[in-house]
Amino acid sequence: MLFVTAGLLSLAVAAALLLSQRDYKRMLAYHSVEHMGLIALGAAAGTPLAIAAVLLHVLATGSRRPFCFSPPARSSSSRHDRDRPGEGVARSSSGPRGVFAFGLVALLGLPPFSLFISELNMLRAEVHVVWDGSPRSRSC
Repeated sequence: MLFVTAGLLSLAVAAALLLSQRDYKRMLAYHSVEHMGLIALGAAAGTPLAIAAVLLHVLATGSRRPFCFSPPARSSSSRHDRDRPGEGVARSSSGPRGVFAFGLVALLGLPPFSLFISELNMLRAEVHVVWDGSPRSRSC
């Protein structure tokens, strides 16, 4: 119950803070908080499918996040540019723009990427636990 409460609370707080944020690095930080909430919810399920999905989610999030931080950091150095990340990245060469775009699309959780698969499997595990009533009664 502690993981479910912490996961839902971090999802709610991160979503509220993301809506009012303009600085892209803070957006990515709140996005990390949101993903920690998803990981807590997946761990709360406790099934083998949920644990595998949580591990995939940690790996996918950790491997994609550097793509989002490094190119804009090199192309936008002032506070004015950080408030509008598209302008700093748009002035850079096509290499950093492509890396930044790949990182953002991968972190959105769209179907061809592993974050989509991990979130879908965490959802499947949660639904299975809710319908069965016990987190460790059967594997998914």
